[in-house]
Amino acid sequence: MSIYIALDGDNVGTKLSALIAEGNDELVSAFARGVANDMQSYANAIEGIGGRILLCSGDSVLYTIEESKATEAIALLECTYCTFTIGVGRTIQEAHLCLNYGKFLGKNCVHTWKCQHPSWWQFKFIGFFQFTAKAVVKYWK
Repeated sequence: MSIYIALDGDNVGTKLSALIAEGNDELVSAFARGVANDMQSYANAIEGIGGRILLCSGDSVLYTIEESKATEAIALLECTYCTFTIGVGRTIQEAHLCLNYGKFLGKNCVHTWKCQHPSWWQFKFIGFFQFTAKAVVKYWK
């Protein structure tokens, strides 16, 4: 069975903004080029083990691969410029939701869709209304 894996660099935009604020054109260019080159190398490695790249742009890669090769595929990721958050799912939507969930929880992690208890139901929304998704689910039942 094929699964989808979505990954995105952590705080890359923030790092780029800081470099831009310093006004050093060469550092901005080197950082952006380095991240893009590392992502392209990763995409090439994924294709080398049978994965199919759907998106490779900037600090993001989205691909589909046989489930049996998922651990190997994630282990191939090497980047000296940033950490990554990764979402894994049976569908492109599940992978995307898991990626967003990982970003929400603090980044630099891998989240996998669980059929019985989808990870995204455990979101904790702390903000203006101070509520949790678990409380909302309780009232929906």
